[in-house]
Amino acid sequence: MATPLDGLDELAGRLVRLRGPRTEDGPALAALDRDTEGARRWNETSLPQTDERSRAWLEREVAEERTDGRAFLVIERLEDQAVVGPLRVWRASARNGRFSYGIAVGHDFRGAGYGSEAIVLLLRFYFGELRYQKCDTTIHAYNEGSLRLHERLGFQVEGRIRRATFTAGAFHDELVVGITAEEFAARHPA
Repeated sequence: MATPLDGLDELAGRLVRLRGPRTEDGPALAALDRDTEGARRWNETSLPQTDERSRAWLEREVAEERTDGRAFLVIERLEDQAVVGPLRVWRASARNGRFSYGIAVGHDFRGAGYGSEAIVLLLRFYFGELRYQKCDTTIHAYNEGSLRLHERLGFQVEGRIRRATFTAGAFHDELVVGITAEEFAARHPA
């Protein structure tokens, strides 16, 4: 469905749009919690939540005003407005010009380019509009797909945090990857 902003929305690409969460996103976001393989990729597995707790959490997220650079966004596929997953800027320091994010892509949407386009849109906005100069994130060392994705986007491995995560009966390392505004601009010209 075309809108008057098509082509003008800088948080929309060819495949996806980044937008604020809506309460009706609840079922799609809750499905991510039931995807154990995916949960291990981007965070950790957890016990199921009640529908009421999930709904209350999402209502708080929708209502929260964020003026400090942090953001909770939904990745929406342009083709049909399906919720691909969340993207969260969970740490942002305007003083230092540095931010960190986490991304989750639902099982049915992996490998289609949605995650990489969402990350590029986020980086372009934070570097080009909000004047941040550095982005970093952590990746579980066993999540080779995420590491390859970030390396393709221009991120560099900056460090390893040993035995940082416990899942599937074992401790695992986390890798810290980062990219500067200049590295991003050279790799992804506007």
